[in-house]
Amino acid sequence: VVFWARVADAASAGDLDVTLLVDTADDFCSPLIEQSLVATADHDHIVKVKLSGLDPATVYFYRFIYEREDGVRLGSRVARTKTAPAVDADVPVKIALASCQDFVGRYYNSYAKMLQQADELDVVVHIGDYIYETTGDPSFQSSGDGSRKIDFSDKAGAIAVRDAEGEVSYYAAQSLSNYRELYQTYRSDPWLQRVHERVPFVFIWDDHEFSDDCWGDTATYFDGRAN
Repeated sequence: VVFWARVADAASAGDLDVTLLVDTADDFCSPLIEQSLVATADHDHIVKVKLSGLDPATVYFYRFIYEREDGVRLGSRVARTKTAPAVDADVPVKIALASCQDFVGRYYNSYAKMLQQADELDVVVHIGDYIYETTGDPSFQSSGDGSRKIDFSDKAGAIAVRDAEGEVSYYAAQSLSNYRELYQTYRSDPWLQRVHERVPFVFIWDDHEFSDDCWGDTATYFDGRAN
């Protein structure tokens, strides 16, 4: 299982100390695992831990604890995951399937349904396009309204796609900052967060995690006229 979290503390720009707790009980009175971690500024204060050797077909609860410089300890919501059955087990597995979750102008109501069924699910398999790299491509995206929009802070590092009059129609991600902001924005959705906290995910990438119909490091927004 890969345990993942991002620490957001506007008051501290440096590296941040985090503790991961994992247990088979949700009160963590005597956690099976208590691992100290560092959420580094270079990695956008993200920590990822891969734990092996866990028991098969077992529910594990986990949470992250962050201690601020003033000594205040903050905990994430208690989440849970579930390991796969043993290799030789002959048991049914209940899977939910997800794909193509554009954020711009859209809402994740299907995740609310998954949350209702979370106790029955063994895993969510996401078959790609977890993000879309564009901020409002008019061929399939709306311009976004309210909070359901993407606005890059690093527009200079993004790909500017222009209309026939030469005006910027939308941006496509290119810089590290662009992609980080995409994931930060998508993962802000409350339904998506809740399902991640209740059911393990297996991910398969498609093209929009990088760039639509890309080839290697070459995007295809300009019909081959520019890389």
